[in-house]
Amino acid sequence: MEHLAGVLRSLREDAAITQEELAEKAGLSVRTVSDIERGLRKRLYQDTAEHLAAALGLGGEAREEFVELARGRTSAIRRELDADFRRRFVAWHVDRVSALAAHVGHEEQWYAVLDADEPNLTVALRWAADAGDTESLLQLGAGLWRYWQARGDLAIGRQWLQRGLDAVPPPSPASRMTALWGLAWLAYQQGDDASASECARELARLARQVDDATARRNAATISGIVSLAREDVAGALSSLEEALELARGVEESWLLATSLLNVGIAKIAARATGEARRLIGEALREYAELGDERFRARSLGYLGLAALADRDAQRGEALYAQSLALFGALGEAKGIADALTGLAMAAVIRGLPVRAAQLGGAAERLRESFAGRALPVERRLAEIELARGKNEVGDVDWGAAWTAGRALREDEAIAVALALPAG
Repeated sequence: MEHLAGVLRSLREDAAITQEELAEKAGLSVRTVSDIERGLRKRLYQDTAEHLAAALGLGGEAREEFVELARGRTSAIRRELDADFRRRFVAWHVDRVSALAAHVGHEEQWYAVLDADEPNLTVALRWAADAGDTESLLQLGAGLWRYWQARGDLAIGRQWLQRGLDAVPPPSPASRMTALWGLAWLAYQQGDDASASECARELARLARQVDDATARRNAATISGIVSLAREDVAGALSSLEEALELARGVEESWLLATSLLNVGIAKIAARATGEARRLIGEALREYAELGDERFRARSLGYLGLAALADRDAQRGEALYAQSLALFGALGEAKGIADALTGLAMAAVIRGLPVRAAQLGGAAERLRESFAGRALPVERRLAEIELARGKNEVGDVDWGAAWTAGRALREDEAIAVALALPAG
């Protein structure tokens, strides 16, 4: 029987919080939480169980099950023991996530659905892992990694995907390839280029074995973006142009648009900004036809980056403002941070170093909140421009404005950034 102590500990670890943090959120003492996890308290009062469920973010059926178990009711215990119930619960969520994830280009609609069901999804992932159901675990992970990336849950996503890849029995080649693709992107977003490269190598090997053009395209894409991060522009262009040719053969609009975007980014790094604008503009039109607001926002930002690489502050600022407005509506922290950085660069070029420092500080704090990094091409340009702005205003005033920017809430930072100065 899976007792309350083990269930609470597992749910707390899945939520990546300490006993102290759980106690604070639930309005309980740390001693109480510790006693429950040590098995010293096997039955809880109703309000205690409810507070813990809320602090863990449990909702729907997962919340009801936890409260029932915490109250020591036999019906809940039987359900914990009911392997068939668990299998059906996991299978239902696999089908649901797979169906939602198939709607590429309309992520925001199904991200909202996943937000409401996130506690149950965590239970499904845990139950699949506990049962050694590797295929279901990785099918869930494959459907969720973009959601984890968009919501800034990079570490959580990597943990689940790696757990599935390391599981016994090993997953099928198809499941392994989709998991490696997601794991590579999450590792890259955290700046772990070594892990991303390892995923790309294994993905390329499996893709050759099964002759999967999409997986080969994905492996080449990861190799290319890692090369960009390592400032190997020639290597990046070679890999990303290979990925683009493979995407043309696959004939899937979203993959083609994204490969166009990736090559465009590499062209910015190569200072071929005219070619970059052409490629990114083509990607932007594809995303608009697909109705993909998230990648439309991303493309607008990269067009802004190309403009700033040419030191066209007016155009760059206008494009980044459009990108920020879209990302703000979508609630994507990474996109918001990228747009804030772009607007900070534009402010330096326009001769507004104090505004640049404020926006730069807000972007830095936001990135810290999800442990993600800036796009390497953007980061290099930002370092140059922001250093220029700091030299213009002096260390003291720059530091004060940077600190003020870090103190802004996300909505406040967006409002400040979109209040574009005249001229």
